[in-house]
Amino acid sequence: PEERPAYFPRPPEERQVLRQKTLAVGEMDAVQAAEEMEMLDHRFYLFREASPEVDAVVYRRDDGRIGVIGPIGTGWSGPDEYGFVREDSRGPEPRRLEDVIAEMNELNHRFLYFVDESSDRARVIYLRYDGHYGLIEPREDSA
Repeated sequence: PEERPAYFPRPPEERQVLRQKTLAVGEMDAVQAAEEMEMLDHRFYLFREASPEVDAVVYRRDDGRIGVIGPIGTGWSGPDEYGFVREDSRGPEPRRLEDVIAEMNELNHRFLYFVDESSDRARVIYLRYDGHYGLIEPREDSA
């Protein structure tokens, strides 16, 4: 993989959502999603969990393990049979994008998984290398 550009520490009040991607989110399990994430050299990967059928995200945790975040009420807690740490989404759901941006500005997360109020599908907002935000959402017909 190519070396990533250096991170620019843009002040929160100057950040904007500059990039929005709509992807066909394939149905798979967390192991397959983690493999895709590693192969693409991404920091997280949005996918459709095959069972239960929910939008989820896998990511590399600070402790080096793989984390899986799903919507509140999924009932996930702690490590699964593969050692992945499963957790429910933080914060209230569904949420407005404006509220998620405000939380990102305040807490300076690398990314934030949330269920969008307008579509009732998961989205991921992330801090880009240039200090602005990117947004990834599933294509409406992907389930």
